[in-house]
Amino acid sequence: MGWGEPKDWEPGQATGEVLVTIKEGDTGGPVSTALYEAGVTKTEDVFYDYLIDENIAVTFYPGVYRLQEKMTAEDALAALRNEENKLENSASVPEGATIEYFLPQVAETMGMPLEELQAAVKDPSVYGVEADSLEGWLFPAVYTFDPETTATQVIQRMVDRTRESLAKAGGSVRR
Repeated sequence: MGWGEPKDWEPGQATGEVLVTIKEGDTGGPVSTALYEAGVTKTEDVFYDYLIDENIAVTFYPGVYRLQEKMTAEDALAALRNEENKLENSASVPEGATIEYFLPQVAETMGMPLEELQAAVKDPSVYGVEADSLEGWLFPAVYTFDPETTATQVIQRMVDRTRESLAKAGGSVRR
């Protein structure tokens, strides 16, 4: 016989839809807090306690997940493990491809108007690049963005990735 209010929701109470963001490196504690703050779990610690009590080792992948309010800790974990609940806005910059070539693909996979991306690459100085074009400044990789990411933020991340790569290689670029 338990005393006090139950820490978890009863199964079958889940309703609506909420988005929960898992950040790079998040473990059970921060994920438990994020679930509580989004209204998914009833208490801040119930999800973390569930992982500990059931001896569940889980790797959380960064991204935005679609869950429901008033989920049990067990159901929330199942939802986080279900790839269909992960909202992914990915963009790919192929090696050797021109901006003109890959921008339409980025726009399509990101669900973003092509005109916004084209406007974002017009002025390299916005990103601290002293060149006539951003050609060669957008690092070839696959990127994942939050759903609310703007065209300028997409391009900024690609330029930043180029700078990181150059710094690791000990190089510099002059233009």
